[in-house]
Amino acid sequence: MVRFNIFIKSKKFRIDLNLLILIVILFLWFCTFICSKINSDLEKKANALFAYIAVGIFILGTARKLFMIAKPEKLHGKLEGFLEFRNDAILIGENKIELSAVKELFIVNDDYYMMPNGNGKGFTSSLSNGVQNELSLKLNDGTKITTSFQLFNEYDMGKIQNILTHYYLSGKMTFENLAKVLKLSRSETSQMKNYFQNSHIL
Repeated sequence: MVRFNIFIKSKKFRIDLNLLILIVILFLWFCTFICSKINSDLEKKANALFAYIAVGIFILGTARKLFMIAKPEKLHGKLEGFLEFRNDAILIGENKIELSAVKELFIVNDDYYMMPNGNGKGFTSSLSNGVQNELSLKLNDGTKITTSFQLFNEYDMGKIQNILTHYYLSGKMTFENLAKVLKLSRSETSQMKNYFQNSHIL
């Protein structure tokens, strides 16, 4: 049985750490500028305080960066329930959606746990939590359902290739989406396409 953790994004506002540090530095600089307009002695004290705080922020930030070098950032939300794909249904937590009720589905699985995401500028981690994946369903009655889920490995969706192929053959997902979800190479995509064509399926 292959199941994926469902990710529920928090609705609480969370400021980016790098942005917070930038705001603090700009505030300190503004305070230093105001002090310089009052008198030179106050300006010297303010400059010294600004320098100490700036160095402290840099040291603490660098230490955090090193500590997080092999860890992803903390989840901005929670993992709750499981997403499971079956031949005849899709289970989203406690909600079972029969495949016959699905008009079309689309899957995005570009993210996985510990994937270098290029977002680790400044003092934040550059490793992903693997939760930027999404299942979009459009039901026969017009209802739209979107679910985010976590992948631990890049090719985890390949473990349910037979089920996903069944979805395609049932007219629920496009061939392009199937090939992309399975992360097929150009030659593998061509081979699969030829197989379906020769089988009078595509």
